Amino acid sequence: MIPLAHVKQDEDGTWTKQTVEEHVKNVAELAAEFARPFCSEKWARIAGLLHDQGKIDPSWQEYLKRSSGYEPEKDLPLAGVEYTRPNHSESGAAEAVADFIQNSSAMKVSAICSLALAYAIAGHHAGLADWRGDEDAALNGRLERALQRRNARPLEQFIGVGDAELQYD
Repeated sequence: MIPLAHVKQDEDGTWTKQTVEEHVKNVAELAAEFARPFCSEKWARIAGLLHDQGKIDPSWQEYLKRSSGYEPEKDLPLAGVEYTRPNHSESGAAEAVADFIQNSSAMKVSAICSLALAYAIAGHHAGLADWRGDEDAALNGRLERALQRRNARPLEQFIGVGDAELQYD
C-alpha cells in the first residue's frame, strides 16, 4: 500500500491522488525556498519532510478514504456524521525531537532547537500550542503520546529519506 496524502474527485469522476512521498518532498522544497532569504533552508526542508509523517498511519489512511469517498467499497459516512480526523502532525514533531536530542552532540544542535522545529511541525494546521496546559492540546502532552507510539520510522520506506538526510550541519 502506498500511503496517500491527498485525494480529490474531479468533475469527470476520476480521482487525483498525491502520495505522502510526493507531498512531503514538494513541501520540503517549497519550505526551503521560502526560508532561503534567512539562511534556514535545511531547517525548513526537515520540517517539510516531517510535517505530514502521521499520514502514513493506517487510521489516517482510513479517515482519508472514508471522508472523501475515495474507496467506494468502504462504508461511506452516514448523513450528518463526520469522522474525526486523526492527528497527523504529532508524529513528525516527535520524530524531530527524538532524533535531534538523540544525535544532538554529533550534529551540534541543541534540544531547544529541536523543540522549535517540533512546534512548527505540530502546529502546521492548528497553530502553535502552549507547552503545558490542556493535555490534549499542549505540545508536551502531544509529544509524549507520539513518542510512546513512535510510528515514525516507516516513513523512510516510502520517501527514501534516512536520518543522514535529516541532519543539520
